Amino acid sequence: MPILREWCPMETINLRPHHLLCICTFYGLGYSHHFVEAFKEIKKKIDDDNVRIRLICGEDDICTHCPHRETCPKLLFTKLLDAKVLRATGLMCERTYSTTEIYSVIDEVVTPSVLELICKDCAFYNYCKSVYEQRRGEMGAKEE
Repeated sequence: MPILREWCPMETINLRPHHLLCICTFYGLGYSHHFVEAFKEIKKKIDDDNVRIRLICGEDDICTHCPHRETCPKLLFTKLLDAKVLRATGLMCERTYSTTEIYSVIDEVVTPSVLELICKDCAFYNYCKSVYEQRRGEMGAKEE
């Protein structure tokens, strides 16, 4: 019922820019069981289109569940990933988007070569790449 959506405020999930790509390719791997379960819950809310997404350049709702949060050994790396995603997509931090807007931009802009450029140095890249390629194939997307 679209009318109910207008009256019920939607939950807002705070996400770092690079976590937008992680959400699209998430398949159940992560840093700990708790982290994976929290990630699944966030992904479900996003996939069900029950939330808005606020991009933030810093610790987000996924980071709060990371076991390495207090002493993040990849802090500079994650900031670089965030910058690459913002540059590639034209999205901006401190802005709130619908899930439809986010997926539309990612589907339009993030080709396999863009995914490689952004994510190739991530430990999960090879796994994410195969999920991403399968998703694009199901959508009938062009390669480049």
